[in-house]
Amino acid sequence: MNRKRKIFLDYDDVLVDCNGYAIRKLNSELNTSYTIYDVKEWGLLNNDLDRRLKYYSDPRFISEIPVLPGAREFVSTLSKKAELFIMTSVEHCCASARFAHVVENFPEILPGNILLGSRKDMIRGDFILDDGHHNLKNSQIACPVMFQRPWNFSKTGVLSVDSYDAFLRLFETTCSMWNRDTGEANAVSIIGATGSGKKKLAEKLIETGLFERVKTYSTKKDPNYNYLDFNEFTRRRDQGFFSETSSYINQYYGMRCEDMQRILDKGKIPLMILDINGAMAIQSYCRALNVYVKAEKDECVRSILSRNNIDMDEKVQRIVSLDRELLNEDLCDITVTKNEYEKVMDMFS
Repeated sequence: MNRKRKIFLDYDDVLVDCNGYAIRKLNSELNTSYTIYDVKEWGLLNNDLDRRLKYYSDPRFISEIPVLPGAREFVSTLSKKAELFIMTSVEHCCASARFAHVVENFPEILPGNILLGSRKDMIRGDFILDDGHHNLKNSQIACPVMFQRPWNFSKTGVLSVDSYDAFLRLFETTCSMWNRDTGEANAVSIIGATGSGKKKLAEKLIETGLFERVKTYSTKKDPNYNYLDFNEFTRRRDQGFFSETSSYINQYYGMRCEDMQRILDKGKIPLMILDINGAMAIQSYCRALNVYVKAEKDECVRSILSRNNIDMDEKVQRIVSLDRELLNEDLCDITVTKNEYEKVMDMFS
């Protein structure tokens, strides 16, 4: 498919520093020292930080919000690869100030592609980049992507990136996947909602002797991972130790291509159990077949509730994320149930 992809970009806290600027103004007014990391949830926080919200109905504030570093270059680069839209919500009294701000700072975006409104569940396209998890979980966009900010770090179920460069890589990888020949694959990524039976499918494949699991690194203490504490994980990540990293419910995960290569050298097929972020990231380094393990939602819920190794808060987060995780099937190459390991084997015969 050679058509230009349609990408919808959120504005506040994706391209411009809305929360950061409001916090700096509030600190000056109250003589406080809040930072962006104190905004741990979307919406009301029930503390003094809520007073920053008053600025959002001030047209002057809207017209003065600074552009985030690298945002102009990001939009300029992306405009050569896709058709761009801005989808942004502001108070009605600030609509003209917001429109003028976009036109001034991002001339690559056509004025007719600047959409003012909050009903992001109504738009259709290929990609959306947004910092609001609530805007993504019911999205009709083919590939919704969350821009990681302190208030959404614990959210899961959707693709996420922490930088403009990461989104550009994800965009290229996803477009390539949509057009690729699955016969090129030399590894397997198993993806699916929590409780869908990913581990059972992996076990059946490993039992055939053709596959070997790649053991990933994680800040989560679990025998299925090579455990690293947070400081050690981030140190190794910054040194380039990992080929890809991702986060899931406040835990970090990383993988090394060297570990995959050792399995390939033994004549076996590397097998990975990954969330959608890890699966997409690893595509930059190998040709992994993305296998989606499908299960009914009620089966997944029962599995989550029956687990004794996670606390209630994590169970709630996993259940809340199920609807979005169930839609990740569209980003995978084949769909199977936890017992259909033969279908995966057939892809490598």
